Amino acid sequence: MDKHRFWAIIDEARNESMKSSDNIEDMDELLIEKLSKFGEEEIIHWGLILDLYQQLSYKDTLWAADFVINDHLSDDGFDYFRAWVTAHGKQVFLNALRNPDSLADLRPQRLDTWFEGLLYVCQEAYYTKTKIAGQRFYNECAKYSLSQKEISEIEEEIVYADNSVDANECEFAWEDDKGLLKETLPNLWIMFMSE
Repeated sequence: MDKHRFWAIIDEARNESMKSSDNIEDMDELLIEKLSKFGEEEIIHWGLILDLYQQLSYKDTLWAADFVINDHLSDDGFDYFRAWVTAHGKQVFLNALRNPDSLADLRPQRLDTWFEGLLYVCQEAYYTKTKIAGQRFYNECAKYSLSQKEISEIEEEIVYADNSVDANECEFAWEDDKGLLKETLPNLWIMFMSE
């Protein structure tokens, strides 16, 4: 399992799901089905790649987009929002990190941009394959890690928006500065805040 296969599985599941539903969250069952056909180590490796992408997307500029779209600042909500972005595929993901306003191209709907289920796909696929869950699953995951080469190859493709900082370090200046939001996210602003 590598980053290319990771994104291919995301794309396959999304494309199949969108044939029968316009709700991207319906793809989680397809992802579980696809992943459970892989070996145990590959399933865990897919989850490690997802975790790294989640970690790398924990940026204040993307959180600002989530704030404009969903009008909230919840940590959990931001996790689910980043999963929703990831579910749209590699190009959407990378574009959103470089320019969060690019998410306007998806025509998002308020409170329809969370995909919590994606965060549990690895765990569910592993259970389907092995019937191992809970702490035993986490014990198995702890046996594996991404190599530094894999991490570097994933990181080097990412270009962040100007002035983007880790969300742990941000002060959410945009929360009270509507002018900053309008300037940073003009298209999303028009869609959600200009009422």
